[in-house]
Amino acid sequence: PREVKREGDKVTLTCKPSFTLPSRTSFTWYRNGASLSSRTEQLDLQSVSREDAGRYSCSVWGHNLRSPEVTLSVICLQVEGPREVKREGDKVTLTCKPTCGLTGRTSFTWYKNGENISSSTDPLNLQSVSRKDTGRYSCGVDQNLRSPEVTLNVLYLQVEGPDRVNEGDKVTLTCKPSFTLPSTPTFTWYRNRTTLSSRTEQLYLQSVTREDTCNYSCALLDQNLHSHEFTLNVRYLQVEGPEEVMEGDKVTLTCKPSFTLTSPTTFTWYRNKSLLSYKTEQLYLQSVSREDAGRYSCAVLDQNLQSHEVTLTVRCKYRFCVYAEIIVV
Repeated sequence: PREVKREGDKVTLTCKPSFTLPSRTSFTWYRNGASLSSRTEQLDLQSVSREDAGRYSCSVWGHNLRSPEVTLSVICLQVEGPREVKREGDKVTLTCKPTCGLTGRTSFTWYKNGENISSSTDPLNLQSVSRKDTGRYSCGVDQNLRSPEVTLNVLYLQVEGPDRVNEGDKVTLTCKPSFTLPSTPTFTWYRNRTTLSSRTEQLYLQSVTREDTCNYSCALLDQNLHSHEFTLNVRYLQVEGPEEVMEGDKVTLTCKPSFTLTSPTTFTWYRNKSLLSYKTEQLYLQSVSREDAGRYSCAVLDQNLQSHEVTLTVRCKYRFCVYAEIIVV
């Protein structure tokens, strides 16, 4: 158990037995294991100071009984800092202010959520606060001399969206505040820091393409709040290879994903939207003829991805030849 009192408070500790004692019973009081002069059931501390902080226990004279320890913490430190909620990017200074007589230039230990974060004789300066700085702060000189905690709340906006997006998907991005909005606000959206027309909490992208791979952010301009950027990565496939070849040439077309494949993948190839038998990342045409001319595309069906079509044009190898069907780019 812990009792927390401010310097100057009156404190009374009572030694409470679980049994009936005879009259004129003598008690012994201890602080940090050392006996005190008081011999009564109650220990009265008229005006506590930092020297009174410690672990207190009591015993009954003539009985082999001793109470558990109770820790008395005397507050003579106070954290001074901003009372209002701060915004991301603001500078915050917290000062450890002693209310008792500390001699010399004291080095203070700073705590965040109970964890030691620094020791210094100077104030705690947070140059540009972020959401990670939200927490409970206190300062201390030793384990028995620590200030009460003060809470620093940092307001921020966060863009939330899907982790994985394929070309053609419908995407919704949401501008999520860390606090309750008092009314219907006007949001501002940005793509690569260029302002978009949407003014609502959600940004709708109806059918994304590879050109939508960008950094998105949002803001509440009347509150001077801006979110971090959210990167939308649109996954796609692209067929790479020559656009025009001569009859008899050897041709390789490659189905190139915009992302790293983490496991063996089966590819599907199409010519003029008709399924081909090839299942690998590369399509090999050993000696092309006019029958090989056409629009080629590829897909990874288990990931719902299909490339755009590319046109392969096969030119006549000789000066005089006529094909009934000519593919024109």
